[in-house]
Amino acid sequence: MFGSKLKALTGASRKPSIPRSSTPVDKGLIDIEKAVERAVFEQEEAPVFSLSHADAQAALDYVWMLMGFPAVPNVPEKFQTHDAKSALRALALKLALRYDMFPAATVIKGVLCTETEGRGVGGFADVFFGSVNYMHVALKRLRQYGNASEKQRLETRKSFYRESILWKHLSHPNVLPFLGVADDVFKNTICMVLPWMHHGSIRNYIPELKQQGKLLGPDFVEAIDKWLHQTAMGLAYLHQEGIAHGDLHAGNILIDTDGNVRLTDFGMALIAEASASNSSSHGGGAIRWRAPELIDPDEFGLDSTRPTFASDVYSFGITCVELYTGDIPFAGTGDVVVMRRVLRGMRPARPSLPSSPEMTDRIWQITNRCWDQDFAKRPHIGEVCGWLAEAISPVEVAEERPVDPEPHIPTPTPDLVGPPIHSPSPAPPDSFDELMRETPESPADKASFFRKAIAEGERQLKLGGEM
Repeated sequence: MFGSKLKALTGASRKPSIPRSSTPVDKGLIDIEKAVERAVFEQEEAPVFSLSHADAQAALDYVWMLMGFPAVPNVPEKFQTHDAKSALRALALKLALRYDMFPAATVIKGVLCTETEGRGVGGFADVFFGSVNYMHVALKRLRQYGNASEKQRLETRKSFYRESILWKHLSHPNVLPFLGVADDVFKNTICMVLPWMHHGSIRNYIPELKQQGKLLGPDFVEAIDKWLHQTAMGLAYLHQEGIAHGDLHAGNILIDTDGNVRLTDFGMALIAEASASNSSSHGGGAIRWRAPELIDPDEFGLDSTRPTFASDVYSFGITCVELYTGDIPFAGTGDVVVMRRVLRGMRPARPSLPSSPEMTDRIWQITNRCWDQDFAKRPHIGEVCGWLAEAISPVEVAEERPVDPEPHIPTPTPDLVGPPIHSPSPAPPDSFDELMRETPESPADKASFFRKAIAEGERQLKLGGEM
């Protein structure tokens, strides 16, 4: 039922045709298809940026449909490659920013807000319960957009474009789908339209289960480790797509109707930064989950507080402790003191509470690797996925594996995320993409996944040695 409604909202069955403008261009009708091809394959963007506003909308909508492969049928093969899809995404962003417009397919009409008070409050937005086509949805309204200055409104809108274009075509079992945006639900502001997750965030879901007498003893450890693995898998997929989450913590880990993790609000820290006043502007997510190099970039030879893949891995390590303890990191300590401690290399203590079983040695070891003070020494999140799979369902390995293979660092899409961490390498093959999309559940599946992860890692290392 949800899938059919989602398909109806996203228009997944449409064929990629060029929407033609009824407004003539001054110097004759420009061939939109050829202009897009030149921008994508020849890096010649002048023709597409010489379009009128109306034809630019048609070009953006055409690019957007090409990006919809494989959901959109009959997309030419030349647009189906990894490089072409990256170029299409970058072109869509540039068109949106240059002409101040959304792709038409992202704008949803008929969205209803069914309540006057929000269900949740975040750092930059309020969440309301709504509906569209009889489907329950969450409406995330930008809080400061309506009262901001014109410059702040423009920067927020541009950030909103970035995140919408990033999010809309993502598809992974552990990433929340992005349905689109609505510009006529709230006065003087836009909102995101997302599927409504009845269970809410894992931060609230775990206490609810405990109150019901669930998640006791070994069941607690099994559930937490499963959710940590799913979180790592979702994060690995984002990194494969060149996206740094930027605000990972238990509040941004939602639980769907099947009890599985759905990551949300990736990139939202950048929108918060754009919409905030100078006195409250910040980057890199919530303070207690923020990597030390984002707290004081100068100390680490950096010049930006924008999130990176490495800072995401740090936040994941902090989140491991958060899920086990059921409390915020450094509970009972003020934010300023927390920042000072983190910069000195201090970390939360190992979870060991009377009400919850102790974190296993292996999970604690993985946690410590993730929050290393030196961002260059933190593991790639793909490695973390393999370690967690092994820890959850150990399998016999014929040969002892080194714990520090050279990680693959995907290249972020330009202008969409913060600066990439050092030495980016080429995009991974399709086999690795498929591997990162898997979410093993049964012990047999987990064992199979770990064996495949090892084999693929060996193949990647061999390829790296040949280059």
